[in-house]
Amino acid sequence: MYKATCMFAAIAAMIYAIGYTIAPGMVASLYVDSPTAHVIAVSRFLGLTLLFAGILCWVLRETPHTEVRNAVIHAAIAMSIVGLVTSVTLVLNGTLKPFTWSAALLYLVIGIGMFSSKSSNATE
Repeated sequence: MYKATCMFAAIAAMIYAIGYTIAPGMVASLYVDSPTAHVIAVSRFLGLTLLFAGILCWVLRETPHTEVRNAVIHAAIAMSIVGLVTSVTLVLNGTLKPFTWSAALLYLVIGIGMFSSKSSNATE
């Protein structure tokens, strides 16, 4: 489950990274009504961060059951919980558009996949 979840997370991160880096205004408009220059600038930085996360997940997907793998699992679970709560909160309070549910779904899937990997001692 670890390898598949890392591949899924890497591909999702890379897709978002390309969008946020190349067309930040267009992607940001999926989440907010009128992206400002500040939102577009932050979106570009988010794209670069997602690019790093995507490459990291892709490279670390082959990591055997070690301390590094455990660190990746714990970090991904923490990110998933915070991301899910933040996404849901921002949609429910009207700050972000309903498209944000797609991000919440990604956090949920990655969190469940990593949590499942945590309980497995196999190296896949």
